[in-house]
Amino acid sequence: MITRSCLRFMSYLLCRACLTQVWSKNAIPGKTIGLDQFLHGEQYIEVNGELPQEGNLTSTCKVVEVLDKGSGAVVVCNIDSFNENGELVVRNQCTTFVVGAGGFGGPRSGDQAVPCLPKPNRKPDISVTSKTNIDQAALYRLSGDPNPLHIDPNMAAISGFEKPILHGLCTLGFSVRVVLGAFASYDASAFKACKARFVKPVIPGQTLRVDMWRENNRIFFETTVVESNNVVIGGAYVDLARTMQPIANKLSSPELKSDAIFEFIIEQIKADPNRAKSIGGIFLYNITKDKKQVKQWTMDLQNATVYEGTPETKANTTLTISDEDFMQLARRQIESSDGFYEGKTKSHGQHHAGPEIGTFT
Repeated sequence: MITRSCLRFMSYLLCRACLTQVWSKNAIPGKTIGLDQFLHGEQYIEVNGELPQEGNLTSTCKVVEVLDKGSGAVVVCNIDSFNENGELVVRNQCTTFVVGAGGFGGPRSGDQAVPCLPKPNRKPDISVTSKTNIDQAALYRLSGDPNPLHIDPNMAAISGFEKPILHGLCTLGFSVRVVLGAFASYDASAFKACKARFVKPVIPGQTLRVDMWRENNRIFFETTVVESNNVVIGGAYVDLARTMQPIANKLSSPELKSDAIFEFIIEQIKADPNRAKSIGGIFLYNITKDKKQVKQWTMDLQNATVYEGTPETKANTTLTISDEDFMQLARRQIESSDGFYEGKTKSHGQHHAGPEIGTFT
């Protein structure tokens, strides 16, 4: 099965294969280097058309540039992946910094790397936070990347870190998922391309804040660790393949329990859009926490879409409910009518209580 997540893993492993060629063929003159000196600096990935659901990919891996940065060397690798008909499916580019490998007299700048781009000079259009788990690196290791830097405290110390750090591609995965959630209703097929620079490491368990700026179908983003206020991904953007859903009308609150339910509903509607359209209606959910509104979700069952933010047209029903009560409602621990009687929800509009959450469970 070929998925967008496995493409990121594959690109990393193929880049390491390119770097092995650099090492074995002495592409950096006069330098003895090992794979433990490689740091993932930048990543570009571009999907060419529709990804097949299954099949074999053949990937070609080529070192296209080696630059002398003084304290280190920069290696740029291109990886092109083709389907069984010889058609280009995915284009990857990995830019890697090789610590201590500079000073060999090579060019300092080049023109092969896809450039990072500066963020717009204005406040973010939307910001969303997402917390990583303390075992995030161990979980991501299951993708096939066994680099001990991300699991072994001794190796982390040798590399100059206080503790094992999170994979850069894992941080990128968190960030791109947030972008798709904010601008494409978590529809991964809307993804076209992404470019990012890994600025600083992330420690598993830290909280990521993704600031986003929309310029047509290009979403610029910057990822920051909330606890330290350090930017960890910069110069980054995601290109989307088609028109996007409206963005949220306010800065997003910290991650809520109800988000998982809406994400699940999105997947269920994708699986059976006609069932959603048979219900009809446009429903606006005002999610509260500590008696303050913190997020809004639109469930547009006329068009079988669900997204964060307010609807483009007037909602048939508006429901105000706390994050915790929404979770209970979704789990069928309380009846929606009981919620109204107890004052836990406030609703107005034609459909009164809105669609039953269980419709999509």
